[in-house]
Amino acid sequence: MENSIRISGIQMEPPKIDLDYLNNIKQKLLLFDTIGINNIHKLQNTFQNNKIVSNEISKLIEKEFVFDFVWDMVFEKIEFQGKKMDHQRLESIIPFEFFLENRELSKELRELMSLAKKAESNSHLEKELNARIFTIYWNASKHKLKNEEFIPVLSMSYLPQYNKPKSNVYKVIFNNVPIPHPETPLDHIIEFRQNDDNKGRLLQFRTLINKLSKSTNEIEIQQEIDDLMHRYKTSMELHKIKPAMGWLEIAGLFIVDPRLAASNLISKLISLKEKQLNLASAELSLPGREISYLYKANQTFAPYKP
Repeated sequence: MENSIRISGIQMEPPKIDLDYLNNIKQKLLLFDTIGINNIHKLQNTFQNNKIVSNEISKLIEKEFVFDFVWDMVFEKIEFQGKKMDHQRLESIIPFEFFLENRELSKELRELMSLAKKAESNSHLEKELNARIFTIYWNASKHKLKNEEFIPVLSMSYLPQYNKPKSNVYKVIFNNVPIPHPETPLDHIIEFRQNDDNKGRLLQFRTLINKLSKSTNEIEIQQEIDDLMHRYKTSMELHKIKPAMGWLEIAGLFIVDPRLAASNLISKLISLKEKQLNLASAELSLPGREISYLYKANQTFAPYKP
């Protein structure tokens, strides 16, 4: 997936930074290549006395799975007024040619900034607004490269009129992505993502996300996911019966006549291997195969409910 488009999430910090938040980041990394969070230093300081968790956070940063989407801009281009971001200054650093190509987005950004100035009394709304605003900035700053896309992570939706189809789809999909258990090492997430078969499944899943983005109705999106998951799961279970029956046949040989078992064992094992290879090949054309990445993720990381 080296030459494919990178998909990154922009996520504001929750009211409370705890292990559930770290778990939430791991969940997001099952779909996003990187995640922009707005206060990496605060995350580090919260767990500085927990060596295991602290090491996990350091690994997230070192491997660039997370980045501080505010400070990465501050050190290069933006100044703060006290502790608040100056949104007008943010607007001024977005490349002018981006607005020429995206006039509607320019209008939307100004409206969001105007709302953000009035939203300080509602922290949830302010966080959502900032996630949307900074997503526009990062998409603007990378628009010439055409190799990275930023999606706001919205836990709620205060402003549905500003919802982009793809952010809606991700909002629904994350309700179906397992939250790894708190003790799940980050390395397990990395290994899962780096598996060659899973890389292919993820590309196929992202193609599905693009198709689902044509709908703005969250109920319809969830129904489509449920339908694909049901068809894929049913097909996989039917195909898995054949290798399972192969093992039963081998066991049956020893029960019926142990002397004949040895002579037939090799041919039965070859037949079983062929069935397993056929299953792997069939997976590429099974009904609902677009959802196979989500299916595998749920199999690998049993859903955890905080």
